[in-house]
Formats: sequence, structure tokens, C-alpha cells
Amino acid sequence: MHPSSRWLTAGVLISLSLGCSARGGGGPITSFDSGAEGDSTAPVDSATPDDTLPPLDQPVAPTDDGVAPTDNGKVPVDLGVPPVDVGVPPTDLGQPVDVGTPPMCGDARCNGAENCMTCPTDCGACSPTCGDRTCASTENCTTCPTDCGACPAVCGDGACASTESCSTCSRDCGACAPVCGDGTCNGAETCSSCSSDCGACPANCAAVGSCGACTSNPACGWCTLDGACQRGTASGPSVTSSCSVFGGWVRSATACAVDSGVRDTGTPDTGSSTSLTHVCNGTEDAEGPNSECNWILAQTYTCTPSSVVTLGCTGGADAGSCVGRVGSCTGDPMMRVCPGSSAQCSNATRVPSLTLMGYSEDDACGTCPLARFTCPSSGALTVYARRYYADRPAACVIGRL
Repeated sequence: MHPSSRWLTAGVLISLSLGCSARGGGGPITSFDSGAEGDSTAPVDSATPDDTLPPLDQPVAPTDDGVAPTDNGKVPVDLGVPPVDVGVPPTDLGQPVDVGTPPMCGDARCNGAENCMTCPTDCGACSPTCGDRTCASTENCTTCPTDCGACPAVCGDGACASTESCSTCSRDCGACAPVCGDGTCNGAETCSSCSSDCGACPANCAAVGSCGACTSNPACGWCTLDGACQRGTASGPSVTSSCSVFGGWVRSATACAVDSGVRDTGTPDTGSSTSLTHVCNGTEDAEGPNSECNWILAQTYTCTPSSVVTLGCTGGADAGSCVGRVGSCTGDPMMRVCPGSSAQCSNATRVPSLTLMGYSEDDACGTCPLARFTCPSSGALTVYARRYYADRPAACVIGRL
């Protein structure tokens, strides 16, 4: 057979075989005529096709393994399988990642920008603070008037409030100015300027028994030396008196305090003595109040401890305007007062006299002594006297006011 006829015959047979197979008819072809034309008995080896024929393409169904077949150099086949979304969104590493729910007031956690003021539910109530407009139990009008208000006025707090006055609270507002009719004789009031407070002025100054009442009468003055009220003016008593000499003339109530001590109530003057004590030996200072010799015991007195005792000798021819005052005086005598009864003392251990104008243990009234002393705790005073100059005579009979 001509080679071309053979290829044609093989093509017809393959077509018939495929057609029968597609239609389902006929059994399998077991042999082909490979010999001479018309020879139907020659066996055909189906397992070994003619070497001159191309290999048959077996109808094997393709398997879809999820990988699209790729023909190198050709357009890839779209298998129709959509891409799988794995649920992970793309992440921009430059942006913060939202990791949860933001803080909220009421979530039982005090976090974020929450505090006791913005969220007391989570953070609790704020501690009391002065200025928060709430007067807490630990605050009061003194520690925090901003929240609790100003404290009410209290007498004695040092501030004179609008509800206080000098009459209701003198401690804060000061004492009221003297007013005639307030029941107190004070300030510049006198019996003549305000009789309703100070009483009527007495016709007789000598009838007034106290310094305060005496000085409230412009016609009178108080003589501290005598402890008596006398008629007079600012320059002194009307009748010659030792008051003007010893500075005891008082015309104001404030000056009465000079003689405000307890007056002595001891025994009256019982005379003088000439008992001689230590005699100067020629080597000692024989003159002046500091001398320690030639003192003569003059008088012993009992007195009330801490009371004021006035002692001296101012009466006599040499006393001048002090004539008739107390005791007697001649020449230029001095006196020294010792504590206790009949005790002798030195200048250093004597009872010092009170410093008052016009009073002196030496020359108070001319050359005569008159001084005031505070009664010691022993309740007794011993007075010694001597002449100032050893070569000049003098005498001093001590008296007491």
C-alpha cells in the first residue's frame, strides 16, 4: 500500500473508533488489518501501535490541585478560583494600634485623665480643700472662712466688730471716753463739772476723808504728809503747811497713788533716849550720814509689815516753815533707821528711805530730817540720830506721822 494510503486508512480507523466510543455502540476493536488489502485475519497488536504512527493521546481527566497550569511562554489559564481572604487587614506600622476600649468614667477604674474631680465614681471623692466651696468637718470659720464664712464676733478676740462697742466689749474696742452721767467720776470730771458722777462739792475740804474725793473738788488739795484734805490752789495749800515743802500737795487723782500704801498703826511717840552707841575713835569718818560712830538711840516703833511709816524731827526754832510739824529739831541733825527692836545697824544694813521729792534722812526741812520707810517683816523699827558735824551741837527728838 502506498504510504499515503496507509496514513489515510489509519486516520479513518481512529476517527471511527472515537466515534463509536462517543456513541457507545460496538465492542472494543481487537484487531486491525495490517496485512495485504482484504486480509482480515491478520492479527493487530493493540498494545504496540505501528511504529510509524504517532502515539495516541489518552483521554485522562485533568486534576485541579489549586495550582493553575502554566504554559511557559503562554498566557496563564484562569481556573476561576477567587483569592482567599485570611482576615488579617494590612497594618500601617506608622499608626497606633487600637488595643481596646478607651477609659470611661463609671468603668470602676481610675485611669487615663480621670481624677477625684472629673470622675469621683471611679476615683473616689476629693479630700476637703479650703476654697472648694464646701465647709467640711475638718474646716471651720477660723481655718477656712472662704468655705465656712467669717466667724461671729466674740468679745476678747482682739477685733472690735460692728456689733461691739466700748460699752459692750472694752477689751476689743477700748474704754469709753468719760461721759458725765455714766456713774463713774473719771477723766477730767470733778464735783464741780459733773456732780452726778462725782457728787456735790463739799463746803469744807477738811471733811473729805480720801485723796480721790478731795482732788475732785477744785477748791481742795490732798496733803499726803498729813493724810488730810485742805483748801488750796495749784500752787499749794491756803494755810502754811509742810505739804508744799515736802512735795505732798496733790491736786489730781492719779497723784494719790504716791501715798496709797497702808498707813502705819504702830505705837505713838514715847519720847527720846540718850543711849550712846559706838563712839568715834579719831580714825573714823566723824561727819555725814555714812559715819559709823556717835549715833544715839532715839526711838523704837512697832509697825505693820509693808506699811509706810513717816519719821523725822522738823519742829523747832531752826525748822523755818516746818515749825510745829513733828518732833523737835535744833542745829543740823541726821537720822538712821534700823530694822528690828533696839537693834544697831550700819549704813549698809539700814532700812533705806523711800525716794520721794522733799524727803530726806538729812536735810528735808531746812537742816532737819523727815523721811518715809517701809516697815520690815519684823514689824519694828529702831531710829538712831546724831549731829552732822562732830564739833557742832544739834538735837533731834524723833516723831512719827
